[in-house]
Amino acid sequence: MAIRTRSAALYTADHGNNFNMVIPDDDIADTNRGWAAAGAGLDTGAKYCTPRHVDGVDAAGNHRKAIVADVTADLWTGAANAFTVAGVTYNVVGYVGEKRTIFA
Repeated sequence: MAIRTRSAALYTADHGNNFNMVIPDDDIADTNRGWAAAGAGLDTGAKYCTPRHVDGVDAAGNHRKAIVADVTADLWTGAANAFTVAGVTYNVVGYVGEKRTIFA
């Protein structure tokens, strides 16, 4: 299996704080996922936040998730109903929102 190269890209969190995530370049290239260029000076990594994602299933019944960078992305709004990972197409079967830990 080929190694997927990775780069930083901008994730827009539901709570208004954006951060960069290091993800595979072919995921960034999929415009349906809503990735934007990395923000200068922003933290890299989701601190106390599990990113939103869609769950998908391929023709063989294998499941995979795809992180969606912005709530306006076609994959999140339903305008797109499939995503591809390493040449395999997955049809969206579910949506999972962000999970955050808030400390008092």
